[in-house]
Amino acid sequence: MSAAKLKSYLYPSAILLSICLITSALLAYTNQITAPIIEKMALEKENEARLQVVDTAKTFSEAKTVDLDDRTFTYYEAYQDDSSPMAYIFITDGPGYGGAVTVMTGITTEGELTGISILDLSETAGLGMNATKPEFQAQYKTLSAASPVEVVKNPPNGNQIQALTGATVTSRAVTTAVNTAITLFDMVKEG
Repeated sequence: MSAAKLKSYLYPSAILLSICLITSALLAYTNQITAPIIEKMALEKENEARLQVVDTAKTFSEAKTVDLDDRTFTYYEAYQDDSSPMAYIFITDGPGYGGAVTVMTGITTEGELTGISILDLSETAGLGMNATKPEFQAQYKTLSAASPVEVVKNPPNGNQIQALTGATVTSRAVTTAVNTAITLFDMVKEG
């Protein structure tokens, strides 16, 4: 191979390699700068959600974990003062139409749901996304953790919530997450 032909291959390759190295260095630098900001924003969002589901709490414990069916779930204890917990907050999920629906559920030590907050949802716009509306989420407030929550299409009665119109799968996904939180609550309370 001639020197001219070798140069015609090496020169573009060297330029491309240089561009890749510079781009990689810039991406790493950008990630180094933005990672703490993103982490801080995620923590603030999670703190807001905890206060939404247990609005009377003054402080929260560090994240704790509990295992159920070969899965590990995160939960927090909510405090009004520095003594014993007044409520528990569980992060669980259920299978929705567009993927897993992640829900934060608050349950008092007496076994009453204090509220829910949708943390992650990829459902159909105008239907399943209505699960993020306060009217839907308010249905879970003050339900009992003594028995599973049910989804019904008619007006709810007892420990039931009314399904979103056209989004029964999403309603069931949220309720599955809440019922998992109830199961975890029973485990944490006992042990």
